[in-house]
Amino acid sequence: MLIEIKDALEVNREKKRVKEIIKCVICQSTCTSAMYFCVAGCGQLIGCFCCASHLQDCPLCRVSLPDTEIRKPLKVSGLADYLGVPEDTMRSVIREARINGNNVDDSDDEVL
Repeated sequence: MLIEIKDALEVNREKKRVKEIIKCVICQSTCTSAMYFCVAGCGQLIGCFCCASHLQDCPLCRVSLPDTEIRKPLKVSGLADYLGVPEDTMRSVIREARINGNNVDDSDDEVL
């Protein structure tokens, strides 16, 4: 029983670490539905796609990001399930980014 408790504590620590690693630098929420990385400069996780869709420059390295019309989010299959949080569909994430004032192309709804 003690080994099971120890293993459960390790899993919880690991999940907390993952949540910190994938935190949006803008809204500070855990990015599980769709993430956006600085593809033009540092390569670091900027954050959730909705927040990143409003940016012109990377907040970390200040390099200009691609036009919002061609940006695509990255979705890690199973991440939300692993962390025990609800998972949004890629279509709903892109739709939310569009509603929030950006003309994001959703012609390719494939998981990247």
